[in-house]
Amino acid sequence: MKKMQQTAWYSGKVRDENRIRLSPPACRQGRKAIFLLFIVLSLTGCLATSRSTVKSADQPEGNGAASHSRSHKPEGNGAASHSRSHKSASLVIPEQNAQATIAKKEERRALNLAVVPFVEKRGKLKNYGGVYKYLIPLVPYGTIRYERPDEAKMFNIQNEFEFNMNENLLEILITAARNSSLFGEVVLTPTPLASRVDLILSGEIHSTLYEGKTYSYGISFLGPALWCFGLPAGSSHKRLNIELYLKKIDTGEVVWSYNLNKEKTLVQGLYHNWGKDVNSFANLMQEGVKEAIASLRLRLSQMPFDNLKTTSQEAVVRLPIAAATSQEAVVRLPIAAATSQEAVVFLPIGKAKSAEPAPSAPKQPESVSSQIEPSSAAAFANTTEAITK
Repeated sequence: MKKMQQTAWYSGKVRDENRIRLSPPACRQGRKAIFLLFIVLSLTGCLATSRSTVKSADQPEGNGAASHSRSHKPEGNGAASHSRSHKSASLVIPEQNAQATIAKKEERRALNLAVVPFVEKRGKLKNYGGVYKYLIPLVPYGTIRYERPDEAKMFNIQNEFEFNMNENLLEILITAARNSSLFGEVVLTPTPLASRVDLILSGEIHSTLYEGKTYSYGISFLGPALWCFGLPAGSSHKRLNIELYLKKIDTGEVVWSYNLNKEKTLVQGLYHNWGKDVNSFANLMQEGVKEAIASLRLRLSQMPFDNLKTTSQEAVVRLPIAAATSQEAVVRLPIAAATSQEAVVFLPIGKAKSAEPAPSAPKQPESVSSQIEPSSAAAFANTTEAITK
């Protein structure tokens, strides 16, 4: 027991002596290191703060005296207000650049466009009698041909369909122009000269040809039985041709033109494309307008904005109202070359002034006889006769 206690006492003593011998020097060295690190960090922070203050004070005064007065606020707010003023001054230039970019985009978007209805230049061919040829034995198909399918009454599948070529195709064009972000405003109007627009988009419909075939496979009226087995019931060929023009409203100059020409052939059957033989015109128009907008975007990017934007000019004509008055009427007429735009006349006449009386004619001198009194008229006559004799 004594040996065990002695061992425990010696072991504890060793541990206590090691702790007492090693702890104080280690603590003193750690405290010195922490103190030196704190001093170094403090000096580094002070140097960084002084450098940032010098840089902000040495910035060029690009905004002039007005921006300088705005950036230096009263000294009552202390150092915090001084630092905030320098921060706001450093952000002026990027903000101005962003505003200039936005203004430039808005300037391009400020072009206003008027879309007018298409001019009808299609033929009037309507041939549907050939469709009955498929009933003749050994004749493979019957044909239909329309130049104005929106006015037809017979097709391969359905009898007729509701589709106004001019209105529906024009609506597709207007939607594409509005979604193109090329114009600030796009309006549909038959009288563009009465609208406040810069450009006029017009078009001519030259062709909406429809050619349809109904297959009988040479077995006359028994041909539809083959349709049930998946054979095609017929086919249709469509052609769309529209000429587009973009003109300046003030001069009538054509700045862009595009020939929209699309064709498509579609095969119909009981199990595929049934009833879709006449819907292809809208799809053709969408494809053609997409290409036309790309061409228009390229053309507008090559032209200066000042050449596209309309500048309103006025001619002042002064018309005298009456000869007896000095009042004049001011007539302002907008100068628009090659256009039939109506002129708006403003007459700021005001209240009419009373006409001054015309100067009277000078009085003619009265005759000598009229100045003599009636009593001596006879004597004056006798004296005159005597002198004459």
